[in-house]
Amino acid sequence: MAALIDGIILQPNLYKSPKAPYISGEPHAFRYKGPEDINDPHSKIVARALSTWLDNPSTTKMMVDEANQIAQNLNALRNIKAPLKRLKAKKNGLRSHAELFIEDYSYRKPSSVHKKKFKQGITSIRSFCIEMNDVAPYNLKYIDLYNWWWGKNNYSSPEYWKSGNTHRNRQSVHKQFFDYLIREKLINRDEFLGNPFNNTSYGECPLGLRELEEKKTTRITLIQLYDIHRCAKENEAFHVCNAIDLAYATGMRLSDVANLRFDENIINNSLRTHFGKTGELDKDGTIHIQMRFDKHPRIEEIVKQCERTRLSVSRDGKSSPYLIHRRFRNNGCHGKRHYSQVLPDHLGKQFTKYRLISVEQNNNNIWPPIETGSLRPGFHQIRSLFAKTLQENGIEISATQVSLGHADISMTKHYQAGYETDYVDMPVSVTQEMIENKLHKERASL
Repeated sequence: MAALIDGIILQPNLYKSPKAPYISGEPHAFRYKGPEDINDPHSKIVARALSTWLDNPSTTKMMVDEANQIAQNLNALRNIKAPLKRLKAKKNGLRSHAELFIEDYSYRKPSSVHKKKFKQGITSIRSFCIEMNDVAPYNLKYIDLYNWWWGKNNYSSPEYWKSGNTHRNRQSVHKQFFDYLIREKLINRDEFLGNPFNNTSYGECPLGLRELEEKKTTRITLIQLYDIHRCAKENEAFHVCNAIDLAYATGMRLSDVANLRFDENIINNSLRTHFGKTGELDKDGTIHIQMRFDKHPRIEEIVKQCERTRLSVSRDGKSSPYLIHRRFRNNGCHGKRHYSQVLPDHLGKQFTKYRLISVEQNNNNIWPPIETGSLRPGFHQIRSLFAKTLQENGIEISATQVSLGHADISMTKHYQAGYETDYVDMPVSVTQEMIENKLHKERASL
């Protein structure tokens, strides 16, 4: 059955975008469903979603007619050039073996399929296969691999290969890919004595890795934190506001804040949680913390603040079980226990988003120019601000250490440092008397 828009029949393979606008006035878009291998310059129009239109009857017909005309031309091209050759990987090329490796890895570790690192690794492996011209694994040369890894000889490797930190992230997935090729006996053992990505830190692999980049994250001040809070509140991102309030009041990590639940952590008028990094460990490697509301009224106030928005994110009439929650446009439940849960990665990105807004506005010049090699503070810097605030109010460092869950007190001292520049008193200086004596001696020697 042909698709319709306002009674107008669309051409075959032309559809309205499945992503309908959520707000009245946002543009709609067309999608043309065609083979990926249309080798015609006009097919680039398809990649630009053809055209868009607003909820306006005067423009809808014009845009639909335009899209129908483009789709009609593309359909004609498909009929003329049929049958088209699909761009398949070579039967024994790197790319076909890469797809088999990805399928095998996904079967063995299904929990990794939806993780960001896994998706980036897949992209990296496919990019590698293209750079190697999809040669058979047995014909792969070490010199080609070396030049690609280090971005030499005009290889079109993305910029991220120049980063030492990213080198280490990509090294892991390529090591597993080459382990697969070796296991399947597809590699020329005369060319590669072993896995070229193995044991790089001990110098056994000639490929090596770039040195780690020294990046210093600046500390966040209370004025800067409250301005980020203001930006989030103005954009109705109340889950970010609640997360900031909880992190600053308790000193908890981003992941701990995101996973707090009303049914599991709010018990007997107290907030109960546990830390995995501390010197006072029990048998399962954690220390359990209880924050009683009668002793910590600020925490009770924040919990009530979170509770007031629980029903606003409900879809089934039930309130959200998470303290930090929001209503998403789609369920998107990969890695979630509940549709309203805000994952730590998303929460960190939201914090960065409103920090960027705050820096752009820079009210009262609260954000000084950043030094070369330094980074703006992230969500984790709230823990450092928590430790510094306790220090300035005379709280013992041992109590701060337990609250932060540090195994070593030196780590707590590190969190409290970096807010002020430590000056050393200069013991001596050149006086006027010294200058006169020096001049007198030099003149006497003339």
